[in-house]
Amino acid sequence: MAASSTDTVVSASPSSASEHSVSSHSLHKTVVSSTSDSENSPSTSDPPSSRKGSAFWLSYAAVCICTFVSALDITSIPTALPSIIDSLSGSAASAWVGSSYTLASSALAPLTGNLANIFGRRPVMLGSILLFALGSALAGTAQSMEWLIVARTLQGMGGGGMNGLSSIIVADIVPLAERGAYQGFEKMMWASASGIGPILGGVLSEKVSWRWLFYINLPASAFAFVFVLFFLRVHTPSGNVWSKLTIVDWFGNFLLITGTILTNISLTWAGVHYAWIDIRVLAPLISGLALMVAFVIYEKYIPTIPTMHWDVVSNRTALASLVATFFSGITSISILYFLPLFFQAVFLASPVKSAIYSIPSAFLISPFSLLNGLVILKAKRYLPSVYIGWMVIIVGFGLLSMLGSDSSLALRVISQIVAAAGAGIIISSLPFALMAPIPVELLGSAIAFNAFLRTLSQTLGITISAAILQNTVKRKFPARFIKQLPTGDFAFAALGRIAGLPQPMQDEVKAAFGDGISAIYRVMIGMAGLGLVCVLFMKEVPMRRDVDSKFALKEKRSGEDGDVENGQGEKPEPQTEIKAEIEVECICNAENKLA
Repeated sequence: MAASSTDTVVSASPSSASEHSVSSHSLHKTVVSSTSDSENSPSTSDPPSSRKGSAFWLSYAAVCICTFVSALDITSIPTALPSIIDSLSGSAASAWVGSSYTLASSALAPLTGNLANIFGRRPVMLGSILLFALGSALAGTAQSMEWLIVARTLQGMGGGGMNGLSSIIVADIVPLAERGAYQGFEKMMWASASGIGPILGGVLSEKVSWRWLFYINLPASAFAFVFVLFFLRVHTPSGNVWSKLTIVDWFGNFLLITGTILTNISLTWAGVHYAWIDIRVLAPLISGLALMVAFVIYEKYIPTIPTMHWDVVSNRTALASLVATFFSGITSISILYFLPLFFQAVFLASPVKSAIYSIPSAFLISPFSLLNGLVILKAKRYLPSVYIGWMVIIVGFGLLSMLGSDSSLALRVISQIVAAAGAGIIISSLPFALMAPIPVELLGSAIAFNAFLRTLSQTLGITISAAILQNTVKRKFPARFIKQLPTGDFAFAALGRIAGLPQPMQDEVKAAFGDGISAIYRVMIGMAGLGLVCVLFMKEVPMRRDVDSKFALKEKRSGEDGDVENGQGEKPEPQTEIKAEIEVECICNAENKLA
């Protein structure tokens, strides 16, 4: 892409630390035309052509494949969870089957973005795919719940990297002003996998074995690996590997990962294993939150290349988008994760039937997401969509909270459609509010931190919802039924026993489950309300039409002027790649001299 005359790179003095920088102390790289206090900074590059070459389409296909594989694994587990619990006799730790994946995804997301900024997108994506495949192989052969949880953690580390990097790469190769349709289609791939996943999980766990849920990831991972290896053609920063390792934000990520793990452990134990005021809940909770605060302070002053750029979180619109993403993750996961359990418990549906009953919510998120992306692309405005999305999902949760053992088919379908519409609109709108006000060279870090918040909030959403369900059924289950259940997370352990219970005990247990699910969605109304409040702090910022040249598509000339396979359909500035390599090498060399 041809850069304008103002799009030059200079060394900034310490006094310019408030600008968009890449390093601390004397190692600063600032784009002159981008200022940290402006939410209306114009694009510094000429608008690219809409024509896309083969390099673009093959790279975009590689991203969509990785997105699909990651989403399929996440959404196929809930419907198979009762079968997994029965097979491994691990009801006390069942909540960790889902939480371990999302916890690992969230904790490692910022580190993945940091590594991708230093080593390049493709090497980190390939490593994430390999880690995901290793976790899948171990999960398929698990002989205990503890074994499965460790394997799911490895899966989460890899799957989270695949998911986060997919969004980063799309931002690298598509200008924000054109991203509505491409982002919408990527979300459609995710949501399509979300619709197929529950059905696949139910069929395999009921007809074959739940282990095949993990085994099928192996050929899928191999396909994704080959596609990324040969067809993802994006720039990779040059430089010595050891020099790059020295500027990774290791300590900052240690603070964040440790804080995330401690916080989630405390929330998993609270109300289920120990009382909320128990020291075994309060100690990790307080320690985890303190470490997260320490991470924020550390990131502002210390790292050479920070995991969380202060210029991102100090922007009001971007910060409001990040907080809204947090509430979006909590609310959306409660729909996909707990509706199948509701149908299995209250309507005695098999895993396959529960997945079929959940089709309106699982499949309709993607069309609404894609449609909203096209609307934003046409209107060049995202703020109205954000408002509409939150208002619609609040209505959806209100309808979902009315579900019970006597709910009509119409209510079960309409409530899911409304909630899915709101979730789809929100998912495709919030990234625009995050990316519009910040310069392109910070998009990788911003998207990685956004992925961290999204997956962390999904972890918290599962944990909070499971705690609400557990505490509700604990109060409302008949005492004689509770005595039949193992200690621990007996809400999930009870699922396989309901059909064989005598009357009226069966109706009492089904009603207790219905009340528990209803309580979850009443809480989600409040969470969605907080998300709507975040929109009040956002501004409508013009969407830029430039991309970060350091990680853009590799150009391949075919001999004709302007016939360049860079996804833009135009001839790039000849020194773009050289300039990007010099920047990274200078940072690495300067860091070595300081050491």
